[in-house]
Amino acid sequence: MLTFRHVREDEEDAFRDCLSVVYSFDRDTLHEEHIEKIFEKDRYIGAFDGETLVGTLGTFSLDMAVPGGSMPTAGTTIVSVLPTHRRRGALRGMMEAHFAEISERAEPLAALWSSEMPIYGRFGFGWAADRIEVKLDTRHATFRELPADVTIKLVDGDQAAKILPTVYDQVWSERPGMFARSPNWWEFRRLRDLPERRNGATAFRFAIAERHGHPVGYLLFRTKEDWSSGHGAGSVQMAELITLDAPAEVALWHFACGIDLAQTLSHDNRPVDDPMLWNLDDPRRLDRKVSDSLWVRVMNVESALSGREYAADGDLILEIDDPFQPERGGTFALSAVAGVASCTRTEAMADVTMPARVLGAVYLGGKSLRALVAAGAAAGDRDALRLFDQMFEWSPRAWCQEVF
Repeated sequence: MLTFRHVREDEEDAFRDCLSVVYSFDRDTLHEEHIEKIFEKDRYIGAFDGETLVGTLGTFSLDMAVPGGSMPTAGTTIVSVLPTHRRRGALRGMMEAHFAEISERAEPLAALWSSEMPIYGRFGFGWAADRIEVKLDTRHATFRELPADVTIKLVDGDQAAKILPTVYDQVWSERPGMFARSPNWWEFRRLRDLPERRNGATAFRFAIAERHGHPVGYLLFRTKEDWSSGHGAGSVQMAELITLDAPAEVALWHFACGIDLAQTLSHDNRPVDDPMLWNLDDPRRLDRKVSDSLWVRVMNVESALSGREYAADGDLILEIDDPFQPERGGTFALSAVAGVASCTRTEAMADVTMPARVLGAVYLGGKSLRALVAAGAAAGDRDALRLFDQMFEWSPRAWCQEVF
């Protein structure tokens, strides 16, 4: 019989061993330092077969942007079950323990990146944000207009560690799904440049966009050579592009497209409303592939719905069905005036009904409830659904800047 609880200090070695098996890495000094500096050991949860640890789950205590502000969020991560113990309820038991801890900490939301899409919907997580993988043949990259007041400079890693956070801190809270980064996160996660992650490319390079001497954006990237055709046909691999405004973004794209001996430019995580598509003379040259990114779970309906802003005034009665933990569901009265909302439990008849996973999907304003109703995932009359989408819609669109 499996049991589920927080991991003791003397069990951390077994926790890391389990992780290394499921996530296919060998334990070494660099991995150990990363785990030590980034992960919150007091939030480790394990699945145990007797005294043997057979499953892991961790949590990041995030401050995540939501429409109009930010909210404490449990970042669900490092979920694993040894292949010897699959299909025995290990994940379900760890999720129950995880949700209990979230309730104790009064975190209104949980969020994760799903390694496999079918897994987390049954626990109430909904597909809340998309990412766009882009690829551009730089030989055909011409721009409608280039900003005259933005300049680009290259800096080293020490300079980047000082400049990048100052830009990022001005941006993250404006886009739902992004989250604040601590100094340790910058040093040991975002800027950590392990050789095995380069796949033959260079170490990180850092480009800074400036306006009148002040940073207004940055590009974290690698380059990779390719002489297989007898000429320079390498690639530029964007790792992170963050800017304060559209001109800074155009300037950094233009810089990246102009790097010598490279003819392809790629980024595996851009927001769906990235203005780059509209800045190219020939947008068809930008290959785009949409996939899921952030999944959100509303842990406390009243707190979560009261804690975000709304794009339109309105009153709705929402019925939330929560099969995994029914006590979290129920019927709720949502009222928003001038963006400010209140949400309380009610006995009134619902205007809209949906499962918890659908509420998670629409919470950040990046998904249309009417589209989900068309897919049979929720229900409501036409006027209520129109009002719901008007209230919940948000710009900029939901996006998460990195996998956690």
